[in-house]
Amino acid sequence: SPLLGHRLRGELDVSALQTILAALVARHESLRTRFSEQQGQAVQWVDAELDIPLQELDISHLAEGERQTQAETLREQEALASFDLQQGPLLRLKLIRLDEQEHWLLLTFHHIIADGWSFNILLHELAALYRAATSGQSPTLAALPVQYADFAHWHHGWLNSSAAREQQEYWLARLADTPELLALPGDGPASANRGRAARYKVQVPEVLTKALKSHAQTNESTLFMLLLASFQTLLYRYSGQSRFCVGIPGAGRQAPEVQGLVGFFINTLAFTADIAPGTSFNRLFADVRAQVLVAQANRDI
Repeated sequence: SPLLGHRLRGELDVSALQTILAALVARHESLRTRFSEQQGQAVQWVDAELDIPLQELDISHLAEGERQTQAETLREQEALASFDLQQGPLLRLKLIRLDEQEHWLLLTFHHIIADGWSFNILLHELAALYRAATSGQSPTLAALPVQYADFAHWHHGWLNSSAAREQQEYWLARLADTPELLALPGDGPASANRGRAARYKVQVPEVLTKALKSHAQTNESTLFMLLLASFQTLLYRYSGQSRFCVGIPGAGRQAPEVQGLVGFFINTLAFTADIAPGTSFNRLFADVRAQVLVAQANRDI
């Protein structure tokens, strides 16, 4: 489950925090939504009111060296715990107390109700409301023009439009004959660990970053386009496979009305590589640039 872990340092007013979290649940319908099936169709139900308790876990009694380890363990357990889509709620709230001056706030969602952009919205609103509450001011958040159900209703209608059919035709043509898998070296038979991934962080030197940005600008492209072409080149070198697909998630928040809305708007764009032997990098870079522009014009499907 997606988990937002936020470290809180300093004296914490837990009562104010509980009140603010309840206000955020009341503000965003997505946080009060659950899903069931009716006559073979998925249906979303928005509860008019929903009390999601803030579970407090106190580990301040542990030795200082053990607290961080235990907090990480609790965080991992929380991220792996499942949700019941039909019964809800699809949000869990936990507060881990390490000592009087340090707490970890864990907000865990089912991905069906919130995306990464939503996390930033909630953090911003939570901070604004907490500052107001602890300074004796009235909280001021702009009213939401729509809720997620409004967007879902609009989107279902849009899917029957000519614009949607044109976008669908583009993707069907673009993805035709694209292999489902990439034959990377080292892939073996299916095993219990297949599908797991690791994350590595690499520090890119400032001089290289500036050079990449300059090269992209010179070619009237973005840094994203240049890095995507580079990534496709790397995959081609490792696999020897000339045609494959790279999926890139996009925010999916084109409409200004949904910029401040909690919900799941992400849509993955599929960028196909078609690299003939002897293709120069500059040619591939130009092809990627053109494809990205067209894909962005068809990003609703």
